[in-house]
Amino acid sequence: MKKLTKKILGVCVLSLLILLNLLLVTSCSGTGGKKEAADKEINVVVQSKTFEELDEEEQIQRVKEVLQSLEKEGKIAPNTVAYDENNKVFSFQYADGTLGGVSLQD
Repeated sequence: MKKLTKKILGVCVLSLLILLNLLLVTSCSGTGGKKEAADKEINVVVQSKTFEELDEEEQIQRVKEVLQSLEKEGKIAPNTVAYDENNKVFSFQYADGTLGGVSLQD
């Protein structure tokens, strides 16, 4: 009887671990898509010919606009966007908590 109980308990624990793993993989892939989408939107802007032609203040404004839009869409965590004027770098957190950044220097 004890062997049967141990087997049942083992199967339950294994099933629980598999279920948790599936949930983790599903949740990570969901946020990964948001991160990739955010990166794509940022790259479309900063790698464009028109962006290169903007002066520094216009580039800063354009990147701010994109990051604000991504924040509204839930791809960037709220209230995490900051600009370091000395290094000309925007920093932020993606929705999954990963740190991100956009450099305005070549």
